[in-house]
Amino acid sequence: MMSNFCCGASKIGGIGTIHQDGITINQVPILYCPVCHDVEVHPKVKENIDVVIEIAQSEGSKRVNLESYMKEIRDEHFFEDCSTVNRGDIHEVIQSQIDISLGLLSFARDIGDIEWQEQLKNRLSRLSQQRDLTTNK
Repeated sequence: MMSNFCCGASKIGGIGTIHQDGITINQVPILYCPVCHDVEVHPKVKENIDVVIEIAQSEGSKRVNLESYMKEIRDEHFFEDCSTVNRGDIHEVIQSQIDISLGLLSFARDIGDIEWQEQLKNRLSRLSQQRDLTTNK
């Protein structure tokens, strides 16, 4: 089942490459978790992936660009359902996720949800490590 929620908070929207049925598809809108690195195709394009694969296979292509088939993925509002979108500045993405996670941790404490607090503490620890790695490069 598709979920924009993972490891205590929302996944990050972005553009990536997937490999399926021997075909490499570039420019695919994805959702990914910065903590466990789970990656899923964005639900708005998931059904179209199979059609693009069929077309690529019928044409004998091993690599395709989804944007050639779906112009709407260029729309600035495509990721409006994501709290954070990776537009190329990974440090900004990580800092945004830290800020969101801190706000959620405060709320989880207010409502007394211990399990959620632990998920968010783990998330914050992993995000802090990632931030330190990107800062020290």
